[in-house]
Amino acid sequence: MTLLQWFPFVGLAYNRIEWFFIVYVGTINAINFVLMVLGYFALTLPDTGELTRAERRPSVTILASDGSLLTTYGDLFGQPLT
Repeated sequence: MTLLQWFPFVGLAYNRIEWFFIVYVGTINAINFVLMVLGYFALTLPDTGELTRAERRPSVTILASDGSLLTTYGDLFGQPLT
């Protein structure tokens, strides 16, 4: 006869303890993973000192009443918005 046949509650207690440690270790690993991802994002963020620096000036286009171009001012990038 095995120990579990003599004392079946020992097997239940062992299974509960085993599942507790599996859940405990899984939770610790999940928390570590989330902290590592947040740390990676925190380390790879751009410098906040450059947030207010404009890289290019806005473009202004002045058109005549018939739709012809009179003048443009500023840096031109891409297609004009209509």
